[in-house]
Amino acid sequence: MLTIQGPFPELSTALILPSPNETNTEGLKASVQTIRMMDGSLRTYVKRRAGRRAFQWEFEVGNAKAKEVESYFIANSGSRAQVIWRETVYIGFLTLNPFEMDGSVREFYRIVIEFEEKS
Repeated sequence: MLTIQGPFPELSTALILPSPNETNTEGLKASVQTIRMMDGSLRTYVKRRAGRRAFQWEFEVGNAKAKEVESYFIANSGSRAQVIWRETVYIGFLTLNPFEMDGSVREFYRIVIEFEEKS
């Protein structure tokens, strides 16, 4: 189960979602850039971004829950949120813009939520 509460720090609203599908991802936001200099040497630059992490979760929910998720995102877009996932609390921003709902299967919607942790 995944819980999204916001806006942070007031936490006036909460959204409780079922466990995401197996396609969820978690990764660091650090990036590596390799540049070849004019003399032929190779330089590597690392942007650390202070250990920030990005999460992506995919859910299949019914029509009523999909409308609840959509109204939550409209009401709390651009504000910090608190996410409780696997008994760990993360604070950051929901980075998915625009909000996507794929209603390819009748009565079920596939929702993809992206979250970037920021301290």
